[in-house]
Amino acid sequence: MLIFSILRQWGSQWLNQWRNQWRSQWRSQQHSWLICRRFILRRFILRRFVCCFLLSLGLCLGVSLTQASWAQTPPLLQQGVERYHRGDLLGAVEVWQQSLVADPPSAEQPIDVWKYLARAQRQLGQVSEAMASLDELVDYYRQVEDWRQLGQILTEQAQLYGDLGQPQNAIALLCGKTAPLSCDGDGALALARQQQDRLGEAAALGVLGQTYSLQGEYEAALETLERSLEISNALHQPAYSLAAANTLGNVYTSLSQRNTRYAQFARQAKDLDDATRFEQTAQDYNQMAIDQFTQSLELAQTQGDTVNGLRAQLNLILPIYRQTGQASGPVATLLNEAQQQLNALPDTREKAYSAIRLANLVGQVRRSPVTAGEGAPAEVPPPGSLASNFTSPGFTQCVPLEAATGALLQQAVAVSRQIQDPVAEAFAIGWLGHLYECAEDYDGALQLTEQAQLIATQPESRYLWEWQAGRILKAQGKPVEATAVYQRAVDTLEGIQGDIAIANRDLRLDFRDAVEVIYRQLTELQLDRAAQTGQQAGPQTLLAALSTLDGLRLAELRNYLGSECDLSLLANVPQQLETTTAALSSLIFDDRLVVILALPTATGQPQAIVHEVSISKPELVAQVNDFRYRLEQRSDRTNSFLMRSQQLYDWLIRPFEAELTTHRIETLVFNHDGILRSVPMAALHDGEVFLLQTYAISNSPSFAAATAPALPPQSLQVLSFWLTTPARVAPTERFTALAAVGAEIRQIEAVIPGSVGVLDEAFTQQRLREGLAERPVTVLHLATHAQFGYDSNETFLVTGEKVTTAADSYNRPLTINELYRLIRQLEPERPPLQLLTLTACETAAGSERDALGIAGVAVQAGVESAVASLWQVEDLATAELITRFYENLQAGMSRSTALQTTQKEWLATHEGGYQHPGYWAALVLIGSG
Repeated sequence: MLIFSILRQWGSQWLNQWRNQWRSQWRSQQHSWLICRRFILRRFILRRFVCCFLLSLGLCLGVSLTQASWAQTPPLLQQGVERYHRGDLLGAVEVWQQSLVADPPSAEQPIDVWKYLARAQRQLGQVSEAMASLDELVDYYRQVEDWRQLGQILTEQAQLYGDLGQPQNAIALLCGKTAPLSCDGDGALALARQQQDRLGEAAALGVLGQTYSLQGEYEAALETLERSLEISNALHQPAYSLAAANTLGNVYTSLSQRNTRYAQFARQAKDLDDATRFEQTAQDYNQMAIDQFTQSLELAQTQGDTVNGLRAQLNLILPIYRQTGQASGPVATLLNEAQQQLNALPDTREKAYSAIRLANLVGQVRRSPVTAGEGAPAEVPPPGSLASNFTSPGFTQCVPLEAATGALLQQAVAVSRQIQDPVAEAFAIGWLGHLYECAEDYDGALQLTEQAQLIATQPESRYLWEWQAGRILKAQGKPVEATAVYQRAVDTLEGIQGDIAIANRDLRLDFRDAVEVIYRQLTELQLDRAAQTGQQAGPQTLLAALSTLDGLRLAELRNYLGSECDLSLLANVPQQLETTTAALSSLIFDDRLVVILALPTATGQPQAIVHEVSISKPELVAQVNDFRYRLEQRSDRTNSFLMRSQQLYDWLIRPFEAELTTHRIETLVFNHDGILRSVPMAALHDGEVFLLQTYAISNSPSFAAATAPALPPQSLQVLSFWLTTPARVAPTERFTALAAVGAEIRQIEAVIPGSVGVLDEAFTQQRLREGLAERPVTVLHLATHAQFGYDSNETFLVTGEKVTTAADSYNRPLTINELYRLIRQLEPERPPLQLLTLTACETAAGSERDALGIAGVAVQAGVESAVASLWQVEDLATAELITRFYENLQAGMSRSTALQTTQKEWLATHEGGYQHPGYWAALVLIGSG
């Protein structure tokens, strides 16, 4: 930065003097220079440059670093070029920085130096320095109004923002300040098209496609990358074609991984048809990835392109291994060839990280059996980035410490030190420490891990080594030290939760293995310590465990919602229980269920009590799923649900009956873990009565949110939208008619004067926006189908708005992210919503993600609480229940008491089979009661 400060000081004095002279001279020589540069670029691109995918496009756009083009250059500049070609990138950077001060200023030279610096700095992992060099170029090209060069430099800046994990900034540079997937603004892509710069357009499209892919927007990524590939092929630019083909293969690999995860969720929910469909789709995408990588490898070998050839080989290994399940044959050949190609590379960040990745791959193919979707990403992200961290399976699955993997990691350490890249060095040392951990050499593992902690400068990688140190200390029997280090890892994670939220949604689906596990392991340590310390430090440690558990819940919700989430409603809520309210939290471990009851005290600090149930996680999941299944069987006159209902009561409530009675508790707030979210606590039975007949009940997305004060009673204003007709959102996704919904809405309008209802085709996004904007609304009531998917992009409500294609007509879905954007556009003009009601939604039995989706919808709608159905209930029953619920709210009851009273009244006024909880228990309250 000192060099740039000096340059700015004297640059302004002579820039205007030489610019006009240089401009006229340069224009006269432009034609011959361009011919020479095209020839040099073609040779250099195909044979010499060392870079990752995005940098390859940047180098194609810029000035080539060849000696032939520098026949008349000052000695320092030529020395830098020579060092660059020898692989001495640090030496080249040092010489070029000296040249900015020592050489007399002339024409193009400072501009070229900034270009060289930016590309060399990026290869060395000096991203901030590279960005500063590009900033100089952006300022210059704007001043001289060279729009073609400006567009190319903006594309390179977008590449760097991708390295930094800032896709929104990358898209803004490429597309201008436009909608995320529209790209019709005034960015680099528009400049390339205006200047008829076809190569610049191919580069911008390639970077844009890569950025879309990192965000998980695969449809947009495929369309953009295919266009980039088409232009590159038409221009006969093999380097660009290689880059686009490689990235297309990465997209197909990610799609394969996503469908594999969806299949796993579907099997968890016992949806075997969907599981089979997802598995077949995953196999198809895996084959498409193999095809793209194979073509890329063949083209790289034809052109003698070592770097892209290595990249394609590394990309091919896991897809072929997943397809064949064999570590021998093609996989072994690719591993051997990759090792040879790696050794031929000069020392750069790519070489260091490729060595780390190759070590990872060697370890993975030694494990058996292979699981589709498992493993590292197809395209290597920068060391320490969220992508590289989230998809590093070795941190949750051990790989053997062998000579091959150890040698590769030592090679990565040596290269990292040579190029002075602390991020790559920390990652290599930390991975080596993990291998020692797997070999149970804990002293050696801890020594290496502590080195990685000291070297790591970025929190995105530092939390990994803090977590690893905690695991090692725990294995050494040092729980106090382990707890402290785990806490540091969690604190580090808290600082990057926003980055996790905007990560590729497939990386978010890896959340359980990469982030959630840290919270769970820390909570387990805290609970164990609380049990051992007893009356001395136990209470405080239990409260610390509750705090950690709260962090886990918020992280889960943020992870589910992704980039477009606002958790302000759940933040900074005073953790103080009302005098008649208790909070009950659960945590599911592999071998036990832990239940923590928090009771109010006179001091305001909750009293925590722990109870453990010795049960394996698979057995618990099976019993909860069976309970849910029996609850939905309203025609079951034998009340077979009672056995499971009483069993859950014995686990969750009976151990605390005495304390609940002593404290005169009237309301229970549940903060459940995993599968327990999918069943209503109101239906638990103590052998005489249901739980709701004793306590008002609500479900909270966090312990802190459970303690939020209730809103004061006031006159309700309901805006309702409903869908009575059959609907389709895709050829295979059909929804039945909700015939009695009209009666439901009419009853609400009769109970709450001034309420407004919108029916069927009039239920559109635009009408919803207008309805919220034109009048005060306290309750938004949506009587329509809802699908809760595996993340926020797959979760939607069905509207009455029609989308017509040439072949068919469908109902437009309203995703919860769209709902979020719609409501946010109205703030601060719109008064805050108090309640969201969803009366026709249904969560899948057995799916932990579905139940999380209901809380996600409530948070995205900006409400403190929501009432939703866990399964579809008979329309007339829903209409009666929800009408009475609103009447009770109008009478001044709290939301939890209003729902409790409604369900108790149902039991008191209905006989026989209608008392089955399948009719009344599906409605649950989420959030503040």
